[in-house]
Amino acid sequence: MRHRLSVWSGTILVLGSGFLLLTGCGPPGEKLVPVKGTVKVGSEVLTTGTVSFRPDPTENNTTASEPYGQIEPDGSYTLFTQKKPGAPVGKYIVLVTAYEPIDPKNPSATPNSLIDKKYRDPAQRLLRVEVSDSPTAGQYDLKVTK
Repeated sequence: MRHRLSVWSGTILVLGSGFLLLTGCGPPGEKLVPVKGTVKVGSEVLTTGTVSFRPDPTENNTTASEPYGQIEPDGSYTLFTQKKPGAPVGKYIVLVTAYEPIDPKNPSATPNSLIDKKYRDPAQRLLRVEVSDSPTAGQYDLKVTK
């Protein structure tokens, strides 16, 4: 009987852990706040790509989460953290990637970047943003170069 209880308890533990992983639960107590902005190349909106916020440990941001978002055709993006809208409060290094569409006639060709590659290198620390409970207008807008 004791062995059956042990196996049953282990099964419940494994299933419960799997459920937490599938539902994308973040660290307990990690509050997410809405983050929406636009990405521009000069004065034009960037119409494709991704935005990734990396916690900046030099600014005491110790979250393990890395919020991300897709750049929409109108240049806007909305951040998600583990599939939930928003990002934890704190300071971040922002990475932006955007590539030309793949040529269907040459699918093995490497697509060209639409922006300078330095914006996808976290060591460059070019774009920095502070996520806050009460952001100012345009606080999450980003400007990049070609």
